[in-house]
Amino acid sequence: MQITSVHIRNFKSIREMEIHGIENALILVGKNNTGKTSVLDAVRLMTGGRKVQESDFLESGQNIEIET
Repeated sequence: MQITSVHIRNFKSIREMEIHGIENALILVGKNNTGKTSVLDAVRLMTGGRKVQESDFLESGQNIEIET
């Protein structure tokens, strides 16, 4: 599976985020506590490498949306 873009909504600390142009590699760089690991966790959810947990919801009652 090759991922070329990711759209994440209401997942952990991410209200909404889109990343495009991921053809060959993706490098996530940022300060501590900015959501880098949350992006990786979202991708792991999509590939079946992780299960949804209660703490993954940004707000109670909101659906988590992750699209590639």
